[in-house]
Amino acid sequence: MTEVAEPLSGQMSEAVVKAMLPEVPFVARGLRLDWAAKRGLDIGVAATALFLLLPLMLLIAVLVWAGDRKAPIFR
Repeated sequence: MTEVAEPLSGQMSEAVVKAMLPEVPFVARGLRLDWAAKRGLDIGVAATALFLLLPLMLLIAVLVWAGDRKAPIFR
């Protein structure tokens, strides 16, 4: 049962509660902070990964340019 159905347990049968409250994702107001924290962490990890991988990407770009003398970034 979902967290919403807990106050109803004991008053109604489990089948009736499940029929009234189907198993769908439930988003409460308190989860907004969790969502914002996860979003911030995702952005922070992605930015850090891009920063750390920048030298490798530049090396690959130089190798592409040195190999065929064409721009590694196409326009």
